[in-house]
Amino acid sequence: MKFTYTLFPCMLAMLLFTHSGNAQSSFWTALSSNANVYKTNTKLEVKKVYKIQTRENVSDTTVYTIDPNPNGGVKNFLRYVLIDHDEDIIRILPQVKDTIIEGEKHIIYRRDNQQQTDDPADFYYKIVDEETTPAKKYLASERLMAIPVTIPFKVRFGVYEGDDNPTFDANISYAFGYRVRVNNNPYKKRYIRYLLSFGISSQKYMPKDSVDSKTFEPSNKVALTDALGVTYEFADKLNFGVFIGQDWMFGANKNWYYQGKPWIGIGIGFKFE
Repeated sequence: MKFTYTLFPCMLAMLLFTHSGNAQSSFWTALSSNANVYKTNTKLEVKKVYKIQTRENVSDTTVYTIDPNPNGGVKNFLRYVLIDHDEDIIRILPQVKDTIIEGEKHIIYRRDNQQQTDDPADFYYKIVDEETTPAKKYLASERLMAIPVTIPFKVRFGVYEGDDNPTFDANISYAFGYRVRVNNNPYKKRYIRYLLSFGISSQKYMPKDSVDSKTFEPSNKVALTDALGVTYEFADKLNFGVFIGQDWMFGANKNWYYQGKPWIGIGIGFKFE
């Protein structure tokens, strides 16, 4: 399965392209270190309750306003991790700073790389807003999620003479990876999924030494499939995208002509939750 593993740099490049610029640092922190990351695109009031580095509770009655867009600022959302769902305890992700706006404490996006002594990202905060609307809490990204996927259409490379291309075959895979929000409308969900899938399929078996035979009749055999893909999620559950992968047969069938050879396919996934 060496071919699939060489595709990981391609996936990383796609992630970088999709999330380039000053927000890249906080994006990678969010994606690689946290299971579920949320956004707010409106003001959210919080209080400090815990300092992470010293493991100390904080008795601070000051209300801080998480402000994604102060004075028409450079960003229209800020990311945070929900530490305790029951108590509404959050940790704001880098890159932020606190400042005073019109006599009140605000936490805003930080454009430079100079951390404050008490960086807001080093604390846990409790949400004290009386009303938490979808605009103040909507999913930005999540990792280690899984969905069932089928890849019915494949275009193979280096097909032998007389074989069908593209092909249609029965298969089912389970795909694991990241789901990243690509819009900032809290009321309209739009995600891209970056997936690694494994599954089984039914493939037409043709041995390498029989491709020129006029009498050999290919038969259907079970193959294992692994692939990398990018899908777009719409209608809240359905995913549609492109996969690059390979198929493998074993035992007496491992001399299959397409053993480990790459293909490009169209995949469909469905989210049951």
